[in-house]
Amino acid sequence: MNTETTHGLSQAQLDRLSAILDQYSEQDSLSLEALDGFFSALVASPVVVSPSDYLPVVFGGGIGESSALEQVMERDEVVALLDLHWQAVATAVDSEDGPSPIIFEGAEDGVLGREWAIGFLIGMDFASDRWDELFDAEEADAEREGEEALLPSIPLVAGATDPEWPPAPLNEEEADDMVATMAAAFMLAFDSFREERDAARNAGADA
Repeated sequence: MNTETTHGLSQAQLDRLSAILDQYSEQDSLSLEALDGFFSALVASPVVVSPSDYLPVVFGGGIGESSALEQVMERDEVVALLDLHWQAVATAVDSEDGPSPIIFEGAEDGVLGREWAIGFLIGMDFASDRWDELFDAEEADAEREGEEALLPSIPLVAGATDPEWPPAPLNEEEADDMVATMAAAFMLAFDSFREERDAARNAGADA
C-alpha cells in the first residue's frame, strides 16, 4: 500500500479508518482506497461539497441521504478521521511531490488502483456536468497537440469505459505508470477548476 507522508494520518489512524469503513461494507461503504479517490475528486471539484452531503456517500448512501449514517456507531470518531484525511489530500496537492494516492496491492480483479478510480468517479457525481465539460475540453486539447489525454485514465482504470480492459495483466511498471497518470489527471482537474472552486468558496463565505 502506498501511504507516503503526504497523507497526514499515521499508519495506526489509517488502519483504524480502514477498519471502520470495512465494518460497514455490507451497506456498500467505500474502502479506504476508494475513499482516497473520492476525496481527491471532491478536493479538485469546482463546487464546495459539505460533510453532510458526502458523509452518507462514504457509507453507501446517496448524496445527502442521512439514513446511511444511522447504523454508524463510531460516527464522531470516523468524522474526525475523515476530516484529517480530507485535509491531508487537500494539502498534498500543494506539496512539492504532489498527491500520492493510497493504492492497495493485490486487487481482486488484478487492476491496480481500480477502487481509487471508482471512488474518484463517485466524487465527480457532485458536479457531473462540469466534469463532462472538462473531459471533453482536455481530450480536444490533447488531440490538437498530438498528446494523450490524462483524464480518461480514471474511468478506464475504474472499468467504466471498457470492462474488458486491460486485455492482458499489466506488468508492475505499466501499473505504476497508470497510477501516476491518474494522479496527474487529478492535478490537472484541480488546476483547471481552481478559479471556480475559489469563487464557490468565497460565495459561501459571504453568504
